This record gives sequence, C-alpha cells and structure tokens, in this order.
Amino acid sequence: MRKIDIESCSPVLNLLFSTGVSQVQTLLVTALLHPDENNPKTKKLLHRLFSPQFCLQTGGLRLDNTLVLAPDDLLNLNITVLQIGMSMGPEMVVKFIAKLDALRDVNFTNIEDLKLNVKSQVIELADEDLMPMFAYIPVVYSFKNTINASDFMSVNLLQQALYAVLEEYPILVGHLQQIATGKCRVVIDSSNLNLPRFQEFSSSMHFDEFKEANFNPNVLPKGALLPDAFYTDGWLKGASKPAVFSITRFRDNSGVSLFAAVAHYVTDANGYDKFMRQWAQACHNFRGNAPVDVGAAQVTFDRKVMRNAIPLPQQPPISTLQKLYVPGGLISKFTTWVSPGFRGQLIKSILASDSISAACFYISNDKMEQLRQTVRSILKDNIRISAHDLLLGSLIIAYAQSIIKHKEYAKPGWLEWLSSYIFHVPWKSPSHFTTLGPADIRHRLESAALSKYIGNAIVATMVLTPIELLKMPATPELVATIAHSVRQSTDAVTKEYIAQMSYGSGLESDMPVRPLIYKSQVPERLMCTNFTRFGFYQTDFGWGSAEFVGPINYRLPKYAVFFPTRSDLGGYHVHIVDETLTLDLLKNNEFWSRNFTVVY
Repeated sequence: MRKIDIESCSPVLNLLFSTGVSQVQTLLVTALLHPDENNPKTKKLLHRLFSPQFCLQTGGLRLDNTLVLAPDDLLNLNITVLQIGMSMGPEMVVKFIAKLDALRDVNFTNIEDLKLNVKSQVIELADEDLMPMFAYIPVVYSFKNTINASDFMSVNLLQQALYAVLEEYPILVGHLQQIATGKCRVVIDSSNLNLPRFQEFSSSMHFDEFKEANFNPNVLPKGALLPDAFYTDGWLKGASKPAVFSITRFRDNSGVSLFAAVAHYVTDANGYDKFMRQWAQACHNFRGNAPVDVGAAQVTFDRKVMRNAIPLPQQPPISTLQKLYVPGGLISKFTTWVSPGFRGQLIKSILASDSISAACFYISNDKMEQLRQTVRSILKDNIRISAHDLLLGSLIIAYAQSIIKHKEYAKPGWLEWLSSYIFHVPWKSPSHFTTLGPADIRHRLESAALSKYIGNAIVATMVLTPIELLKMPATPELVATIAHSVRQSTDAVTKEYIAQMSYGSGLESDMPVRPLIYKSQVPERLMCTNFTRFGFYQTDFGWGSAEFVGPINYRLPKYAVFFPTRSDLGGYHVHIVDETLTLDLLKNNEFWSRNFTVVY
C-alpha cells in the first residue's frame, strides 16, 4: 500500500461530497487513518472503519456505511494521510456511490459504537429510586404522517438514533441487581449490554380512525400495548429491560403510535422527558434535516449528586413524614426480599383487577381561566394559584364526592373484609381525604449539578382535606379553599422538608413500598402526578410533533396524571384510573362535568 497525501486526494473527495449524498449516507473514503491521539472523535472513527460487521469491501477500497459525518467533519479530524490500495479515479467514485445507493434500506445501527463508548460501571440506586421501582414511566406518542413521507417514523432510523443517544444514557443498558434487602444497583457491562426491546406492530386501522376514537388506546390491536406500566418484564428470569419501546403503524402508513416505557428506578418524569427529546433530536439529525440546536444531553446518573445537594435535617420529623409513615408487615417485608421484577408482578397482582378502567378528560384554557378568576376573587392577599392547583383542587372535590357515593353503593363481602384485614384497609371512613403526589426538588436546592441529574429527584407531598368539607356542594368558595390547600402543600416543600422526607424514607428497608401496598386500596385516597410542564409536544423525531400524548392504558387504581395538550388546542388532559363505577360517578358529577369534557 502506498501513502497518498490528502491534498492529492482532494479532487476525488470533492467529487464524492458533491454527488448529493445526504448526511446520513455520507461515507468517508479510507482504509487506514493516521489519528490524532488527543482527538477522541478520530478514535471513534477508526473503530467504525475497522468494524467488519459494518464495512464493505469494494475494489480494494474499504468504506464504513454507517458513518454519519458531513464534509466539514473531515477537516475537524486533523487527518493528514489516507492509505488506499489503488489509485482511485472519478469513475471508481461514481461506481461506488451507485452501489451504496442500493444499500439505503439496509438496517445499519450504532451498536458497535455503543459497545465501544459505554464504559463498564456500577450505579448504586438511592432510596428515592426504590419506591417507584415497581413501575415504568409509560407514555404513548401518536404521530400523523402529514407529509406522506415514505420513511415516516422509520424503525431503522429510530433505532439508529436510539443507540446513539444511549451512549449518553448508559443506565438504560444496565442490569438491575438486588444487593441487599431493599437495596439495588445498576450494573453496566460493556460486553453484555441490556439493550432495550423494540418491536413494531401493524394495524388495519387508519390513523384518522384512531383520531376519531379520541386516541383511546383500548381500540388498538392486542399486543400493541406491549410496554406494561408495572415493572414485570422478565420477572421469572430476573432479566427485566430498563426501557421498552413499541410502534403501532396504522394502515397506509398514515401514522404511528410510539409506546415508550422507561423504568421508574432510572429516573423521574423530568429525566424521561429529557431523554425522549434527546432521542428525537438525534433522529432528526440522522434523517438529514436541518440541525436541531439542542446539543449534548449533559447528564449525570451519580446518585451522590443528589445526596450531596440535600442538607441534613435540623429538626425532629415533620408532621407530614409522620402522617406518611405506614406500619410494615409481612407482605411489605417480603417484597424487599424478592427481585424487582417479581416485586412488580406481586404488586400488579395485588392492585390490578378486571373492574379497573381508565378515562381521559379535557378542560380548555377558557374554563381554566374562569376557575382562576373565580378563585382569585375569593382568596385574599393575591395568593398565587397555578394551573396545577386548580386541576388538583377540582379533581379532589369531584373524585372524593364520587368515592363517597361509590361507598354507598358498594357493600363489602367476606372477601373484602379479609382483604381489608391483610392490607390494613379500614372500612370505616377516615376523617380526611388524602392526596399524594411527587414534587421535583431540582429547582428548590442550590445545586447546579442537580439540574443535570437523571434520577428520582422528587419528594412526596400530601394534601389532607376533611371528608365533611368535601360532602358540601362544589361552590366557588369550596374550590378556592381546596386549591389554596394544594398551593400550601406545594409551598411547604422547603429545604428542611426535603431533608426530612429524603432521610426519613430510608429508615427501614420496606418503607418505600408500604404506602403502595397498605394504603393504595383505601377508598379515600388518590395519587396524582403533574406532567403539564414537560415538552411532550416538542418531541419531534423529524416528521412533525405528536397529535396526542398520554399515558399507556394500565390498571393502577386510584391514580391520576395531568398532561399538556397541543398548542393549537390549549388546555389540559386529565387521565385517571380506577374502578369503572367510580369513573362513571365522576363523569356524572355536576361540578366536574360542567368544567371537564370526556375524551374517552
């Protein structure tokens, strides 16, 4: 092999880059490179060029058909020498590009890059990661093919972009291991990556038909709802996936629904949204569209980042922590001894039932503004009331009133009495209705590193409302009172509160799962999550934003989540899962139906 200076090759390179090859299909001509040892980009390039799995041998010229580099990147690599096995003329370049065009539809991925760049490491999970460990964060994005693109939401492109982003999110290719009672860690082995599961389904339904059904996931074909809300995947073998994805492709390539489930032990909704948008940006770039100015994720998974940001508690346990404390029992202790996947299956068996269903409601911006103005006219001192305060306050009133009516209809039998004894569920109504929800602590602590943290940077909040108060008609005064209580609960999340909740939750190994096992079946109780501040509708993979985004339909009773809507629609969606009778009563609640419309 003779060496040829890059200057003498410039006419050939210019011809190569002037043939209209897109960025995704830009291929660098090389057999060997003389790398700059201080340039990690060059090292990565070398690995790809010499990977037999992804290289093509043609006329003595070896090209990497997975490399995604624009011409400018060639100059940035400081390449001074090219070695090729023969003198290469313009005719050979044209012939070679013609052969490459035949490879457009081949599924080229970045798995080899992923194995090279992901370092073997161990991430010890925090106590805050243990409570939601039984669940995934399951969201479905429904996209319409408005531009009639033949490559619309191509699985090849989605996977290629996914593998590229996973280099920055190695925790999503790690293996979850239980190391002690109630404690877990994620082991990332570069030689044995736990890659996400990614499947595609076809539907005979047209996307417009799905839209006419108001995006009700129950109308989709069986098997399409592959990602489960419960972390049970592979529970018998202990080989659960930290991320599961599936696509349902509608008839005539009219659109798709992308189901994306990320294990909750990995991160909270903040990190989930950041990951999804980073994945979408990578796909945007791989498709060859104009660059999206987002940049690298700049994330950290080190649980010490959050622990160092949380101060030590300065006072005795706060009343909220004492109220959240639930006595343990054999069932909660048992869940800490079994694998996380088995734990998810056990909790699913306890909570899920055939009587559980899901409903979605919509409230417009105009209705929200009317509620806001009404509440502001009643409250004094210009108290700030957010959209979340109004949404949750309204839901507490209507849902609690539905529960009260439900208990009047439902009379417990001997099985219910036995269940109430095992799970500490009193059939006598408590004095207060309890609403629990997570509060993000990133912006509440003075830590720049915490803004990049991918993990569960959340603490629990609690709103206690007297049952007797909720039995009253839903007057504007009642709405203002409950919305103000929600605001007070949110404002109470101070540094001391965070310290108490964070350190208190890890006092005993089964404390994180006790409320779920022993309190989730208490009728006068609701768990609610707020997703309205996340950019789900800015998650554009290159073919436009989603028509609808919501949770995957699953059976986790007494759970509600608020979602944003498309900007052109405005308002909010309220998704809630509970017994069918309770949801029917909620739909017919006079106050609720006056402000919220049924989506499905």
